[in-house]
Amino acid sequence: MRVIVLVLFLLLIFSFLYGAVITIGPNKEILVDGKPFFPIMQWLQSRSRMADEKQYGINVFVGQGDSSTALQYCDEAKLQGVWAVPSWDASQVDSVKNHPALLGWVFGDEPDLQSNQVPPSAIQTQYNEIKSKDPNHITFLTLTAGFYSEFSLPAWMGGSDAYYYEYPKYTDVIGFDLYPIYGWCRVDWVYRVGNACDELKNKYGKVNIKLTKKQNTYELKCFLQGNCIKKIGREIKSTTYHNLEIKKEREFYKCSIIFDL
Repeated sequence: MRVIVLVLFLLLIFSFLYGAVITIGPNKEILVDGKPFFPIMQWLQSRSRMADEKQYGINVFVGQGDSSTALQYCDEAKLQGVWAVPSWDASQVDSVKNHPALLGWVFGDEPDLQSNQVPPSAIQTQYNEIKSKDPNHITFLTLTAGFYSEFSLPAWMGGSDAYYYEYPKYTDVIGFDLYPIYGWCRVDWVYRVGNACDELKNKYGKVNIKLTKKQNTYELKCFLQGNCIKKIGREIKSTTYHNLEIKKEREFYKCSIIFDL
């Protein structure tokens, strides 16, 4: 019995000192030390809100919504019993690469946006740097929905969608933002979320797709029942909320859902 207790104690110490190994599994699921993990993530929150937001089931916080360092963000995540995905910063990687609350790193948001104009080659350079400095964690990248055929390509791409074939090569998890309700107040555009998801999969051949929209609780329930819940276990690998405000039944909130199609 003492031997078993000692072994368990040593395993806990090892986990505390070295953190978990995060990978993508054969079914495109996120694995934590080889075991499937279903993240319920929230984007761009300050560390002061983690304690409150975890009450809604949030278990991963992506991108610091304040001036926190990666270490400060991870420390708060550990304190709250959740995971952190800080914004990539090569100067801070050594301080957290063995942190027990670190799940991965997120690239700069929407590199394809007209005002950003970050080519895939730049993402590739960052991706290679991340993997060389921290091979035990995964990367997250979110695009706009500029690739979708019902939208226009970003002007800076000169009419070519070639970059959208390249971005997925240099990240472990890719996503896109689409706001039919929050951005345009167009319920009749909700179908575009699923269609763009299929298009990213079938045309550009990548999985782990992040969708974003804003709806009230009834609308969200209908959307989930019609487009998401039926796919859990087979396709959906995680769910992400953004600027969560669900303290009252009628409040509006914006959320994004990451699919693995």
